Amino acid sequence: MERLIRRRTSSAREKTEGELLDLAEYFSTYCCEKHERVKALYINSWGLIMNPNHKLCPECQELLNYSINLYLRCPHSPKPDCKKCDNLCFAPAYRLRFQEVIRFVEGIL
Repeated sequence: MERLIRRRTSSAREKTEGELLDLAEYFSTYCCEKHERVKALYINSWGLIMNPNHKLCPECQELLNYSINLYLRCPHSPKPDCKKCDNLCFAPAYRLRFQEVIRFVEGIL
């Protein structure tokens, strides 16, 4: 029984890490395209590669931090897509900005 629990936890952790990396990649792409900055990070088959010559702008970094904090505190397991969830965690102003980032990046992918 302990083995099954550990395996599930590991799998859930890997899924969470992957989703957070995807979120960081979205914000990096958005900030690069919208705010004329050098892309902050890249994700390849080996994982995350940071560009040491760049950081997200303060607005994008704030929204990314807010989004990650909400993601990690999500009470649902498994976590649903935010747009399909009945419990709206994002404050209205943050929700609009987050949706803008996601829609913009999905439009260029």
